[in-house]
Amino acid sequence: MARFFGTPDGVDFLHRVLMAAHLVFVQANDCGIRNLCCFLELSGLGEFIAPSYGAQQAVAEEQESLLVRFGQEEDQRLGSQMPPREISLCEDETFHPQICLVSMEPVSNFILLEQYQPQRDATTWNQCLDERLLGLPITVCQVTSDEAKALIAHAETHLGAHHSPDLFHVQYETVKATSAALSSQTRAAFQDPEKAQQRIAALHAQQDACRQECPQSSFLQTLEAQLQRAETEKAVACQRSADCQSRQQRAQAARRGLSRDYHPVDIGSGQPVTANEVAGRLASHFDALEQVAREAGLSAHAREKLAKARRVLGAMKATVAFFWSMIAARFESWHLSEPVQQLMRERLIPAYYLRRVAEKAPTASLRQQLRALSEEILAKARSPDSLWATLCPDVQADLERKAQHCADIFQRSSSCVEGRNGQLSLSHHALHQLT
Repeated sequence: MARFFGTPDGVDFLHRVLMAAHLVFVQANDCGIRNLCCFLELSGLGEFIAPSYGAQQAVAEEQESLLVRFGQEEDQRLGSQMPPREISLCEDETFHPQICLVSMEPVSNFILLEQYQPQRDATTWNQCLDERLLGLPITVCQVTSDEAKALIAHAETHLGAHHSPDLFHVQYETVKATSAALSSQTRAAFQDPEKAQQRIAALHAQQDACRQECPQSSFLQTLEAQLQRAETEKAVACQRSADCQSRQQRAQAARRGLSRDYHPVDIGSGQPVTANEVAGRLASHFDALEQVAREAGLSAHAREKLAKARRVLGAMKATVAFFWSMIAARFESWHLSEPVQQLMRERLIPAYYLRRVAEKAPTASLRQQLRALSEEILAKARSPDSLWATLCPDVQADLERKAQHCADIFQRSSSCVEGRNGQLSLSHHALHQLT
């Protein structure tokens, strides 16, 4: 080993192993420099590479600076070759405990901005993103985020982009308003029939004992009346528990309905849906939640949460309208004929949109269902007796590529940023020091 590591190839191999270990252990996964030093000692490489903390800390700092410089150089090199593009951004802040601004492109998950700042106001967002976009042929047409005023001002006023509300925050408000309260009512209601049944069993036991010991006693009539009241109370309690369970199920169905129906394409049929139709469906789910809140007698605070969530309905409707208006603008810029536009709008774009939805579906059965529906729609679009058959292969490939780009326009969630924030939080947790 000593003879090999003394050769040029051996030294090169040592450098390669050390750089790979630093990249994987320290830079990518936050295992820490001390764990890297332990690895060098246990592997025997510590005989040839200094395994002390100070020596490896210097290597880590140098590699980090090289990674940053490499990223900057690659951004400049690739940005100069990049064709002009319109993109959407997902933006949010995270804290550990400093404020970190995070902005990502949701289709590629490319981290466009990740920067610590003392503030998170609109001016700070504007300055940081302008610096990041400098020299890149990019136009931001849409920003998906929560309802923070700074982010909305940053998107609409500074970038001139459409602000798309994050569906998660809408659902979160409805969950806070209804879930815990309705669950508590249901648990309490299910205890009442059990108590009533115990009361009935006790009265039956008293009745049997009274018949054996004093069959002529008038107390039997009193017990019979009490039994009838207990049976009535049990029936009322059973109905109450059924009502509570029904309200809980209706609220859950309404919350899920917000997610199911907030699409520009009906995920059940694959047909395009207008902004007005989507708004009507979403409004019916909000109505159902408010009806449940009234029936359950939820607190004023809970009703305020529901009202806060419902206020975003107009923005959700506007986002669907923005999606179709962007597609119409692209059709016009591409100079597509009316039959081709209809093929794109009714077949190709819905099919590729369903593929995008299938990737994020929560269950395997739903993913399979959406993929099957997507393939069925594509098969109809490509049928031999359709307009598709009259187009040359190059035009067909171009239309499919454009349909995929159109399907990517609708962004209703900033989940990519939320996931990145989770990674950053774990990273900070691994690096923090106890006071």
